[in-house]
Amino acid sequence: MKTLVNELEELAKQYGDGNDGILNKLVTDLLFRKLENSKSLWDDGSLPEDWWTLKEYDFQNMVRNLDKAGAGVVNWRQLATYIILLRSPLPTDQDIESFVKHQKNPLVSLSDFTKAKFWFDKSEFSQDRDYSIPFPRLHSIKELLFIANRSFVLPAAQQSEERVSTEDFAKVLTSARQVI
Repeated sequence: MKTLVNELEELAKQYGDGNDGILNKLVTDLLFRKLENSKSLWDDGSLPEDWWTLKEYDFQNMVRNLDKAGAGVVNWRQLATYIILLRSPLPTDQDIESFVKHQKNPLVSLSDFTKAKFWFDKSEFSQDRDYSIPFPRLHSIKELLFIANRSFVLPAAQQSEERVSTEDFAKVLTSARQVI
C-alpha cells in the first residue's frame, strides 16, 4: 500500500496539475497495471484482493466517480485516503470535528498524527497472537494516511518539516461521503 501511495504522489509531481490532481487516464493506467502485476506475481500487497476481478473499465468508472467536476483529473490524496480506509467505516461529521478539535496545532506532525484518536481505531486495531511477530496495523494505517495527506511547511526555524493540515484532511474525509 505504501508503494501505491508513493507512486500516486510521484505521478502528481511529474504529471499533476500542481493542485494534487492527476489525469484520470494516468490513475486508471496505474491501478490497472498494478492489478495485472499483482495477479501475475500473486502479490496481494499492492491492491485490495477484492479488486482482483475488476477490469480496466471498472477502474475508469471508479476514477470517473472521484472526478466530481468532470475535469478529467482526480485528487491523488483523496484516492489514496479512500484506498487506505477502504475497510473502515465512514467518518461522521462529529468524528471529523473531534479529530480537528483535539489537535493542538492545525499542522500536525507524524508523531502527533499517529498518536491521535480516530473513529477507525477500534475497527482497525488488531491483536497479535502471543507467538507471532507483532504487526502494528493501526499505526501503519495512520502512517499511510499521514504520507498521503502531508505537505511540507517552513516553520520559524526555516527547516522544512512534513505536516498534515487538519483542515485539508477534514476536507478529504468529508468528500468521501459525497462520493458514495
